[in-house]
Amino acid sequence: MAEPSVIASRVSFRVGGATLIDAVDFHAAPGELVGLLGPNGAGKSTLIRLLSGELLPGEGSIVLNGASTASTSPKDLSRARSVLGQHVPVDTPFTVRSIVEMGRHPHRHDPALTSEDDRRAVEEAMRRTGVGELAERVYATLSSGERLRVFLARVLAQEAPIVLLDEPTANLDIGHSEAILTEAKALSRASHTVVSVFHDLNAAASYCDRICLLAEGKVRVTGSVREVLRGDVLSDVYRQKLEVVDHPFRDCPLVLVVGQDDRPVPAW
Repeated sequence: MAEPSVIASRVSFRVGGATLIDAVDFHAAPGELVGLLGPNGAGKSTLIRLLSGELLPGEGSIVLNGASTASTSPKDLSRARSVLGQHVPVDTPFTVRSIVEMGRHPHRHDPALTSEDDRRAVEEAMRRTGVGELAERVYATLSSGERLRVFLARVLAQEAPIVLLDEPTANLDIGHSEAILTEAKALSRASHTVVSVFHDLNAAASYCDRICLLAEGKVRVTGSVREVLRGDVLSDVYRQKLEVVDHPFRDCPLVLVVGQDDRPVPAW
């Protein structure tokens, strides 16, 4: 495996009296897709925001491509990583093409790149996310699923070596979900480092190389898909009776809900 390009060392993050992330160690390397799993409130989105440099840890450090996020300028961060956040804008008075072109902004003053390079990156990103036919549409007129795919196209157009995704299939139908996760996997196979939040355990089982399972802001277990997706561990973390079997069609586990756990599910 290549040397990790994303390293979090004993990272903690607190808001008021609440500890959202507690002494987390995490790493991801070029060529792999690492999934962040855990129930609501486990700290997945907070960890993505910390890895991106949007938030700075109260304790510990985060290093992207050898540089600490605490000492990296926003311009350099935008060249190091691209981010698809959990919430995308609703009313933006730009065309789809214009929004995807914004992904090229970090490369604007790179003398090694031309306007043709920018055009190619934008067209390819729209093709891969299936929004090419929407290029001249005003973004605000799109459905929620279409808006998500447009912002994913902007992420792809940015061509950053590290890609951070927070629930990239939210609001997407099954066909577009599979297409987007296939693209995420393709990015990792093209030597990008891809870290993604998943709520769908079976999607994570199908597409991830490794998984980091969070619970109450801490890493419960991290490792290969089969090391992490175990019925006893998942049942305890999610407070549901879950069973893991071999998928009948794919070379991965399949998580099944057996029944309701006797313990109450924590409030959101």
